[in-house]
Amino acid sequence: AFAVAQRANLQQLLFDETTACGVDVHFGRRCVGASTATRVTLEFESGPAHGAELVIAADGVNSRVRDSLGFNVRRTVVGEAFLRVVCPIAHPDRQRIGEVWVGDGRRAGAFPLPGAHTYLFCSVPLGQWRNILERRLPEWVTSWKNLGPPISTLIESVDDWHSAVYDELQDLRVDP
Repeated sequence: AFAVAQRANLQQLLFDETTACGVDVHFGRRCVGASTATRVTLEFESGPAHGAELVIAADGVNSRVRDSLGFNVRRTVVGEAFLRVVCPIAHPDRQRIGEVWVGDGRRAGAFPLPGAHTYLFCSVPLGQWRNILERRLPEWVTSWKNLGPPISTLIESVDDWHSAVYDELQDLRVDP
């Protein structure tokens, strides 16, 4: 089984649950690092530092919190790039949810979201997305047609490829 949540919905759920538990949530402050003693102290670009008994650092592959705490990180560049986008239609074939591998090395995957939307990811040539977006988008979209539904249907449904998130994959291994 798969479960996919839109980031905004997950953030709202976390906000609602933490505030219901009496946790103070602060917005508009950029964390630049952390230190530990008996508690974790978060340091910010502006404003005072803040101490906490528990910090969940979900600040991504280039985590300033993780790096400032001195964790040993082994980073490997994978050499692949992917796009992530929310399609404006419901998943067209609930029997074909998941990932598809193409003989030429491309991959794509699609997962239903609430409200008649679908989460789609697909591979894109490393370092080429900006050029494809500006000069070759129709050709690139057509290149997925041979996969057939549901992937081709979903790719063709995207009306704003500028909203797609482009990521070059990295593998991070963190030693405690």
